[in-house]
Amino acid sequence: MYCFKSIISFYVIISKSLVITKLYSHKHKNLKRCSSVIEIETIPLIPNTITNKIPSLNSTISHIDQYDMLIIDSIYRGLEKPLRYLPKNDLTTVRLALTISYLVYFNKTLESGEMFINHPIAVTTILADSKVDAITIISSLLHDSIEKSNITYFEIESLFGKNVENIVKCITKITELTYSNKAQVPIQEDYLNTKTMKNEYIRHMFLSMAQDSRIIIIKLAERLHFMRTLQHLKKEQKVKISLETMDIYSPLAKRIGIWRYVQEFEDLSFKCLYPTAYNNSFHIIHNRNNSYSHYIEDVCQKISSKLHYINFKISGRTKSVYSAWKKSEKNQIKIEDLRDIVAIRIVIEESPELCYSIIDIIHSMWKTHIPDSFKDYIVNPKKNGYQSLHTTIILENNFPIEIQVKTRDMHRIATVGTAAHWKYKPSSNTLPWLEIIKDWNNTVNSSTEFVELIQKELLYSRIFVFIPNGQVISIKRGQTLYDLIQGPLSNIIQNGRYITLNGKIKTINYCPNNGDVIDFVDEL
Repeated sequence: MYCFKSIISFYVIISKSLVITKLYSHKHKNLKRCSSVIEIETIPLIPNTITNKIPSLNSTISHIDQYDMLIIDSIYRGLEKPLRYLPKNDLTTVRLALTISYLVYFNKTLESGEMFINHPIAVTTILADSKVDAITIISSLLHDSIEKSNITYFEIESLFGKNVENIVKCITKITELTYSNKAQVPIQEDYLNTKTMKNEYIRHMFLSMAQDSRIIIIKLAERLHFMRTLQHLKKEQKVKISLETMDIYSPLAKRIGIWRYVQEFEDLSFKCLYPTAYNNSFHIIHNRNNSYSHYIEDVCQKISSKLHYINFKISGRTKSVYSAWKKSEKNQIKIEDLRDIVAIRIVIEESPELCYSIIDIIHSMWKTHIPDSFKDYIVNPKKNGYQSLHTTIILENNFPIEIQVKTRDMHRIATVGTAAHWKYKPSSNTLPWLEIIKDWNNTVNSSTEFVELIQKELLYSRIFVFIPNGQVISIKRGQTLYDLIQGPLSNIIQNGRYITLNGKIKTINYCPNNGDVIDFVDEL
């Protein structure tokens, strides 16, 4: 005989717990009577994992109610889409970190009056756009936790492991040098007023980042959120933060190749530091946006029609305000006369060879193009790894448009830089040039010397390459393989051996790019 069972559930909040009451009704198949059983299940609002492993938050937990849990649930749902690339197990851990983050920043507000939790959530959302790993996401949710609560490093490690604990610790130390205890965002005025103390801050920041590459990208994302919310600060605070952004964070983002950050850093700093020049440049571009949009739409439509048999994506953009102003000032021409004020981007699947075919097709479609505008960054990538083919066509009304053709992987690196292929392993979680920073720290006598090295050798004129035995050396941009053979490689190269770059034979006139691997082979 069979029994049919119906369940009715009731949910009640009692003493900070979710009490689930289930009424089971059982009815025998051949009988009219039925029996009922009541089962009560109690689930704490805050997981026992948190209350047991992070006792420092228990006093805060006592103030949490169902409305707070609804807020946490709402925030998590907002993060689910940008974080959907993470495995399910990682998302469960992220949910745990989010709950702790909410408890840590409970009843705390930003300068704007918003809940403080909005800051780590904004930083996390920025990072998710680069598809960083779960450790980076969890660390970003907790990056201000030590400063804002009684939570300890030991408690963080007990739940999330040593990597998260170390990242949070390094960011906290940087924060202690950077921000006032009384304010969430402004630079501590009495601290960074002296050049010596500012240099010490920069030195500490770079040495902290040298321990783990993920610290860099969290600090960059955090700075980007600060720059987006400058409107709530006093003018002198805005200026200080903008100057520091242009001096340190923008070059650092360039060094890594995260161009989305670079553009925002530059435009937002430019707007704060030179409002008149910014507004004039912005209005020149904005007033021509209708014309630009028409050109972009027309060219995209024609290219799409011609390449209908190819799987690709096409889009257009106008040059950023700061970039347009800077180039016009440098070349002493009007912004509207810049060759690349408007650009079309074509992104295809993994076939670099097809990029060249597409360029040929484009040149056949627009007979008038600027010959010296063709740039092959696939064969000769930029120093930060950027690859693409560039050309500039001339429309009927003599208007120039730059065309960029690249693969999907090239586009990802162009967008999020080296973060596109960082592999976070316990034994290998730093970028090559960060190892050089550690060596520099051991050779200089002061923070001033260290900062001079950072600015001169790292952010502006040097690249780093791997040589045999796993060593990393710093060389000047533009140096050839011949220069290296005569210089730093002279003691390890042997006669009769061939030199390779990333596993391929190159001529001695070839200029290595950042991150290239140099080796020697006995035969081809």
